[in-house]
Amino acid sequence: MPFDVKLDDAELQRALKRLTLKLGKKVTMDAMKSGARVIQKEMKAQVPVRTGKLKKSIKLKQRRTFEGVEVSVGSSLWYVHLVEFGVRPHKVQGRQHPGAKPGAFMRTAFDEKVDEAVDTIKTKLREAGIKG
Repeated sequence: MPFDVKLDDAELQRALKRLTLKLGKKVTMDAMKSGARVIQKEMKAQVPVRTGKLKKSIKLKQRRTFEGVEVSVGSSLWYVHLVEFGVRPHKVQGRQHPGAKPGAFMRTAFDEKVDEAVDTIKTKLREAGIKG
């Protein structure tokens, strides 16, 4: 049987509203990070490994935005784009570099796991009692 509670204290109502928003943001952030971890794990599985530095550098980044939360997966290494997209043969200090084929591990990981990541986010939100 449903019931309603009426609060007459305006300050308490504002505090409860802020708490609800804060908890909602935390639940949302946790769900988004869970979905991003699915893609992060696949990226690490597919990245070409020479020294292991690139694989180790694949991290989650999170931030709050005006619209809500944002989570990204990637690497901040200066050469990640060269591994992902490849590079044509070129000269380096007068010597010919053979170039490199594209690794495309980031795009491939995203394409292969995006549905699973979305399902993970939805599941986490449902577990927290958020319907959608």
